[in-house]
Amino acid sequence: MRVSHADILTALNRFLVNPIVDGRHQRLTNDAIEELTALFLRNNIFSYHGKLYRHVKGGPLNFPLTRLLCNIYLHDWQSPLVRQTRIAEELYGRYHHTGFFTWNGSIDKLQACFIELNTQYPDIQLTTSIGSNVHFLNAYIENQKGSLYTRVHHDPLIQPFLLPYTTDHPRLWHRQWFRFALMRAGLYCTTLEDFNDERIQIELTFLANGYSFDFIEYHIQQFFRLINPNKPEIHLNRFTYNSLRTNLFQYIDQQQRDIEQQQRLEKNCPSIQLYYLFDWGSRWKFNEEFYKLWSTNIEADPIFKTYGLNIILNSKHCYSSNALLAQQHITHS
Repeated sequence: MRVSHADILTALNRFLVNPIVDGRHQRLTNDAIEELTALFLRNNIFSYHGKLYRHVKGGPLNFPLTRLLCNIYLHDWQSPLVRQTRIAEELYGRYHHTGFFTWNGSIDKLQACFIELNTQYPDIQLTTSIGSNVHFLNAYIENQKGSLYTRVHHDPLIQPFLLPYTTDHPRLWHRQWFRFALMRAGLYCTTLEDFNDERIQIELTFLANGYSFDFIEYHIQQFFRLINPNKPEIHLNRFTYNSLRTNLFQYIDQQQRDIEQQQRLEKNCPSIQLYYLFDWGSRWKFNEEFYKLWSTNIEADPIFKTYGLNIILNSKHCYSSNALLAQQHITHS
């Protein structure tokens, strides 16, 4: 997508004056934000084969601000499409430059909406695909005679049974990925059969990468205890699976509320984040002892207590042997 800087600034202006968006942002007015953005766009300069060039349209997406401007422009671009889907009480979703929506109206009316988009925004090349199913964010979504059916979609071009590569404590990351993969399976798979197929796929992936049956069984049980602590032992059937999915959606919603509350606390109360190396053992014991010492020694100081600081402890995991050797090899090369 190569959009002129003038069109980007126009979309930014419409976004900033939207009643949903606050009029001032970090003590900057709308005019100041637009002027700073224009300065950024005018000075996107790069070198190639010994010559200097300047972006006259678009910009490099490796800049966070450019990605933000891209999303603001697409938010403005999608307005006619969102308006049509809302009038028809349909579903619309977008992630970056890919979106999907449901449509029960005539194809002619849909094509008219696409023509309107192409006319108003000629710089965007719109590629459309119409069908009863779609792949979106690794999810397979299908309309099965009026009923929503979803499951996990695996790209056939990607080699199966691969775990994410990491050099920093891979066993910890893979344990977290195991939980994430099971959660995704529960959120995406509307049927128990698809969930079991996805669970078997996850187990085979870990077995193929050298993990034991005990490791897999332990983390499956941990997953069930996390989602339903009152009934850690669950014998899945079609009825208990629906209950499991309900608890899983509630768990995800609660996690989001906890994150938002933590962000509000960090915004309203100044905090200090401390890090310490951790390899094995019970982290809660160390944290408990630290907070005890903090309360008795630091907060006892009346002057220091007036700052109202909130202490957040974070653990950094030691490098694995392979990562440490690789780092040493790179250092001495």
